[in-house]
Amino acid sequence: MSVPRESMTDNGVMFTRRETETAFNYFILNNGDKAFDGWLPLRKSSQSVAMFNPATDQYGISKSRITVDGTTEIYTRLYPGESLIASAYKNPVKGKPYTFYDPLSTQKEITGTWDMAFISGGPV
Repeated sequence: MSVPRESMTDNGVMFTRRETETAFNYFILNNGDKAFDGWLPLRKSSQSVAMFNPATDQYGISKSRITVDGTTEIYTRLYPGESLIASAYKNPVKGKPYTFYDPLSTQKEITGTWDMAFISGGPV
């Protein structure tokens, strides 16, 4: 008997998976040098997937879809070195949607003349 492989590693991410009574819990890490932005396959089928980013404390219900072979894919964005915990629940769960922070979309140009003085700290 063979054990089906997790194809998410084809996308350059690493993971570990643990099963509980209610969910399959994945710790997912982008150990590569490029960002991943897209659909990430999970080997196990699920009704809902909750995601938690341990670095930012952000959490919510992931966008997910069922493939033709009955497995689940989640939409995620992982920058190099970033990790998340995904809990693929066997039954539907509700919650706020998981939203992604995009640092490039928040850049603003600061115009005008600026004077800056350091009043404490820094090198002596």
